[in-house]
Amino acid sequence: MSGRIIEVNQRKVQVLESGSGAPMLYLHGFADVHSVKESWLPFHEKLAQHSRVIAPAHPGCAQTDENKDIDTIEDVVFHYLKFSTP
Repeated sequence: MSGRIIEVNQRKVQVLESGSGAPMLYLHGFADVHSVKESWLPFHEKLAQHSRVIAPAHPGCAQTDENKDIDTIEDVVFHYLKFSTP
């Protein structure tokens, strides 16, 4: 597992990655990596055996900056579209 900080819309986003193969975007839950855990759970490791797991921390979680512009689920979708577009 490797971690890095990238910038999306002038805000820091912490990203964890592991594995190789087809990329898979993993959006964490509440009791998961980036929230109460700092490392992969066993199922993340299993996923990484078959794909490249890319796990950004949601705005305000882990080392990702808070984003006060997010008011709706559509705002979250647009955030991740910007995240996934080079």
